[in-house]
Amino acid sequence: MSKTDANTRKSIIYMKLATGQIIHTTSLAAEFEVSERTIQNDINDLKLAYDIVSDKKGYYRLKETPKPIDEEMKEIVKSLLCSLGLQTFPEFKNEITYILGNDREYFVFDTESEKIEKFDDFKILLQMLKWNYSVEIEYNNKKRTVHPFKIANLHNYWYLFALDLQTNKLKSFLINKITSMRPIFDNLLANETIQKEIKEELSQNISPWISNEQKSVELEIYAPLNDTIQRKLPINTELIEHKENYSIIKLFYYDDREAIRFISGYLPYIKVKDEKLNKQLKDNLLEALKMCEEN
Repeated sequence: MSKTDANTRKSIIYMKLATGQIIHTTSLAAEFEVSERTIQNDINDLKLAYDIVSDKKGYYRLKETPKPIDEEMKEIVKSLLCSLGLQTFPEFKNEITYILGNDREYFVFDTESEKIEKFDDFKILLQMLKWNYSVEIEYNNKKRTVHPFKIANLHNYWYLFALDLQTNKLKSFLINKITSMRPIFDNLLANETIQKEIKEELSQNISPWISNEQKSVELEIYAPLNDTIQRKLPINTELIEHKENYSIIKLFYYDDREAIRFISGYLPYIKVKDEKLNKQLKDNLLEALKMCEEN
């Protein structure tokens, strides 16, 4: 194998560890055509951020240290499962059974989230987010170097929100359409001001169309749903006014399809203060009615 740079070596070493392999400094030195001291330095760098142990001199693996599941953590996991559905993480079937047992009396799973197809890649993304490192992905047959900021499940699909370092634009990527992934053990963005601005934006607004210009619309929500809205505002909304019989909220969105989907979920207790969206909503409803009549 031809010589590789330090970041690429660390990326490959991490991938080996992440897939459960036991690595050996001598074998890696031969594979990368570098000294054992160089490999040892790479491993030492990785150990700063990940729990790597050695059972025998020169051999390394990831340490598996499952934490005891206390009552508080059980409730957190139950909440997550209720939100995402059992089909999302089939790899956790044993853990789910342990936490929930076979008793389904208290839980109803009404969501069918998209399954994570490449779970090892998903775990790598989580780790890169934790370390604040960049990553190279292949998406729509194109290599892209991105700096990840957030993972979100929207409308039962999994998205990665990351800054495309070639175009310097924040974009959303369907995680199951990412065909390859290579961790870069470095923060290629390395701009604290930009990172802070993006984190603030993502803390307020999440959308599959986040790369487009943001828009907003005021909506009136009528009883009995206005009290529900007032208690817990939906994502990407702001409460403008709350009365006994209605509430006014502002919805922030990037694509009209997103707004129509939201509005449709509150029919018939909603009024849209936007002629264009009202027309689109009416057209959608008429089309749906036509299809129902045809069937």
